[in-house]
Amino acid sequence: MERKWKELSPAERKKHRLIYSVPVLEAFFAWAETTRTQQENLRKALNYTLNHKKYFTNFLLDGRIPLSNNLSEIAVKPVAITRKNSLFSDSVAGAKASAIIFSIVGTASANNLDPYKYLEYIFRRLPNLEFTLDHTILDEYLPWSEKVQLECRMKNAKTEVKEKDDLRDETA
Repeated sequence: MERKWKELSPAERKKHRLIYSVPVLEAFFAWAETTRTQQENLRKALNYTLNHKKYFTNFLLDGRIPLSNNLSEIAVKPVAITRKNSLFSDSVAGAKASAIIFSIVGTASANNLDPYKYLEYIFRRLPNLEFTLDHTILDEYLPWSEKVQLECRMKNAKTEVKEKDDLRDETA
């Protein structure tokens, strides 16, 4: 049902949820409350479900709330993987170096840059700069810098179409 409502306004989505999802949820929670089982894992799952009923129904409060938390899970996955991988750092300096690289890659991604292109960009240019006396030189190498955006922006269908349109406009 949610897939069908994806293109609806949040208000319309909420309305549909209240009409169609509430009866399904009520039936499910009624089943969970009356189900008795000797299977420990199922019993734990049912108890968890009933104890967190309030949170499982939050999506009914606002049409903008996604049905699942997949986007949140995807966002924190790199942090969890990094934390786990950091257990294998041989030294504090190695762990710090890894943290710096992960931070650079994460910031590049957050700014819609291709992380590989961005790393290559800064690794080719920064070693040849004398920025110790003037740190503002580094500003043009930050991920949100216009020059960096032009050089390292992640390509997708939208940006490629826009670039072609911009080129057509310039030549016209």
